[in-house]
Amino acid sequence: NFNTPSCDEISFEQEKAMYLAGLNQLKGYEFVDTNNIFILGHDLGGLMAPVIANHPETDIKGVMVYGTFLESWVEYLLQLARFQTPKLGRDYVKSSAEYKELFKISFELFENGKSPAVLANENESYKATLQSTFGWDGADGILGRNFKFWYDIQALNMVSEWAKCESYVQVLAGNVDLKTPDLNQQKEIVKIVNTYHPDKAKFMLAENTNHIFLKLESEKEGIEAMKDPEKMFGLYQSNFNFTLVEKMGDWILETAEK
Repeated sequence: NFNTPSCDEISFEQEKAMYLAGLNQLKGYEFVDTNNIFILGHDLGGLMAPVIANHPETDIKGVMVYGTFLESWVEYLLQLARFQTPKLGRDYVKSSAEYKELFKISFELFENGKSPAVLANENESYKATLQSTFGWDGADGILGRNFKFWYDIQALNMVSEWAKCESYVQVLAGNVDLKTPDLNQQKEIVKIVNTYHPDKAKFMLAENTNHIFLKLESEKEGIEAMKDPEKMFGLYQSNFNFTLVEKMGDWILETAEK
């Protein structure tokens, strides 16, 4: 028990400290090979993973990331608004019309650090969008977190973090993952690592796999399942991509020998 705050209140620095404390405790177990520690970052964890690996006290052998991105938080949100929202049934023209306001709000929140309450007070239209699109709780909470957490995420320079990463790296991406619409970003992470640390990074495409490791026939199947909790539960029972997990394990074993 590290006495960390709840997920909707924890800051980026507190979360980082939690992972570092966990790693420190892990190293104290006799059964752990401290020369072969690997970490996996999924989604936002893919931003945290190189930050942890770059810490001078962690000595991470390998970093795996899945379903993550390279661009800034604001750019990523806007990309989802541009490409993901219409796939989920939102009208293309309506989505495009809302895009400009989303850009303004996102920039004010995550780049300028204005609180959602201040923005809502400044503009009634912003208030409605904060509630409907950002899930604003009326205080400091948006997108399930304190807005300051997202402000800290925006401040990250992921190109720099990956360039500094001396661990072995495997970047994985699913080609029906709605949250990573541009696979070139994942491939770019590999290029960045290998530019500064040759032959340290690899890319692996998970065919017909979505953001939560489900094997699907198509992107459309995943979208339909998102609308039906029972169908989604059924897919967890039958369609989890165990082959992908096995391949990740193979990479760990191969890399541990280096």
